Amino acid sequence: MNLREAQDGVEYIISKIETEDEELDAFLFSLGCYSGEKITVVRHLKGSLIVAIKDGRYNIDNNAIENAIRPLAVGRKNYLFCGNHDAAVRAAIVYSLFSSCKAHDIDVRTWLEDILKRIPEEKDIDNLLPHQWQPLAGSKHPKKCIL
Repeated sequence: MNLREAQDGVEYIISKIETEDEELDAFLFSLGCYSGEKITVVRHLKGSLIVAIKDGRYNIDNNAIENAIRPLAVGRKNYLFCGNHDAAVRAAIVYSLFSSCKAHDIDVRTWLEDILKRIPEEKDIDNLLPHQWQPLAGSKHPKKCIL
């Protein structure tokens, strides 16, 4: 039986996948779509199919990603009110540095206090970027962000 003939809401077991495209085969396999896998056709849409693969490793929604990028979207909207283009560029740079701290699990306040003290003497500014930053020995602030 062909998937296009499948009924909506009925569970099927894939017996064989026939494609001539190796990339498509690899993509389908990475989604958990292989022989013996249970699937359900959720809906037929204009010649396409929406299929639910019953594998607990895959989220049915994208809430985690949307929550992760929400600050970027809010920041992007806030840059409209920076006054001028140059100010918006500077705000975006600072915002990117703070996001990088968050991604590397670094407390932003600790990092900012430390680099503002070290900028005048630092020969290589790259060492102060969040992904390469090391707190000074004897620093009383933790490197890790505690929430």
